[in-house]
Amino acid sequence: MLGEAAPALADAQQAYEAASVAFDSSGSCEVILLSAQLPASGPAYVSAMTENTGAKACASWIERSVNKGKTWTTLARRVVPHTTPSAFAKTGDYYDGPGNLARPCIRYGTGKAACGTAVTLKSSKARDAGGSLPLSYERTEASATAGGSECFGGIGSTTTAKRPASRVDALLGNVPTTVNKAGATCTAVLQESANGGKSWKTVSAAHVLPSPANQVVFGLTATYADGTGHLARVCVTLAGKRHCSKGW
Repeated sequence: MLGEAAPALADAQQAYEAASVAFDSSGSCEVILLSAQLPASGPAYVSAMTENTGAKACASWIERSVNKGKTWTTLARRVVPHTTPSAFAKTGDYYDGPGNLARPCIRYGTGKAACGTAVTLKSSKARDAGGSLPLSYERTEASATAGGSECFGGIGSTTTAKRPASRVDALLGNVPTTVNKAGATCTAVLQESANGGKSWKTVSAAHVLPSPANQVVFGLTATYADGTGHLARVCVTLAGKRHCSKGW
């Protein structure tokens, strides 16, 4: 992994708007520029989440321009290798207020680099709650569809197999299922069990994900200790019903 030094993601109730996307032609390698300015008064910060489901390494980075796109500099870079299962990672957050442009870029294997649309955010004094997430291998998932939304949550493990030092996080999302109409809000949490799944304890914040019309909203939890002898799962609540993944 190559990237900037950034604080770990704080498990605040933070939702992100998908502001721009770059992907390779096969659809195996994707980077999403996440805007912390989901509400109009939200923080003027962006970060990048990269997912690789392909058979080659996926390199991604955020570029910034302070001269209206004439020149670009790299803010953060991630390399998500080919893995089984697939994996994702998130950069730290970077200021992208007036006078700045930010865009996500990607290269799949040795292919041609591709960049998404450049965006700039409104001025805001709000503090960002962002940080980076390490390479996380995708495990079990929970999903639900109701009220014009599809809500999902996926467990990510920092190791391919359960080890004493393993940590776990969750990638969350809410997608409206009807064009030009907002969907239902969903809530998601990360839970752990120390007794084989007989009982579960919520360890993350309760992440509330709205569903604005024509907009994908994401959330990410912090990482939590998840060594041998523990199980982890993600639960999403939509239209009053809870749906939980299998334990990992």
